Amino acid sequence: MYVVGHLAWGYLAGKVSSRALGMEAKASVLLLAALLPDLDLVLGVAHRGPTHSLLPVAAVFAVAFILWGSRVTPYFAALAQHSLLDALDTMGAELLWPITTTHYTLALAPMGGFVSLTLEWTGFLLSLMLILKAKEVQKLLKPDPYNLLAIIPLAALLYNAFIWDLPSILIIPTATYLGILFLPVFADIRAFAHHGSE
Repeated sequence: MYVVGHLAWGYLAGKVSSRALGMEAKASVLLLAALLPDLDLVLGVAHRGPTHSLLPVAAVFAVAFILWGSRVTPYFAALAQHSLLDALDTMGAELLWPITTTHYTLALAPMGGFVSLTLEWTGFLLSLMLILKAKEVQKLLKPDPYNLLAIIPLAALLYNAFIWDLPSILIIPTATYLGILFLPVFADIRAFAHHGSE
């Protein structure tokens, strides 16, 4: 799945679980969590290897759950969707590392194929509807220390759009998410500049 798909499905997974729990989850943190497994691309380790395993994630979140309770659930959902969606394509992911290095795959949605691109667009449209309904853009325009976390998904989208081979059919969803993610960064820079000029 491309960056925009992981962002969309991560946002959806996090927001749906947060609403089910009757709590508010920070959109910028959900979007960051949705991309964390792809740290392997930055770290230079095997792609879809250990960073895509659900076991270390479950262990970390078990401790976080003990410390902070169900408030961590939306972030776990946003993170876990990444590996599970990657397991739908032919490459799969090492979901059970370190127990095994087997790449588990259902091979239902080869990346860039019809099913994969349909999932990307479906996630994008559903997340956009939820973003608008939840008035997320207005929330992102308010200065918040978490806003700067949006720099990482913003950079990933830019990398995906200009360096990686992004299918042209995903230009609209990618450009839309670029605009949405620029807002919180802009809000914090504007607030910082305003406070600096006082």
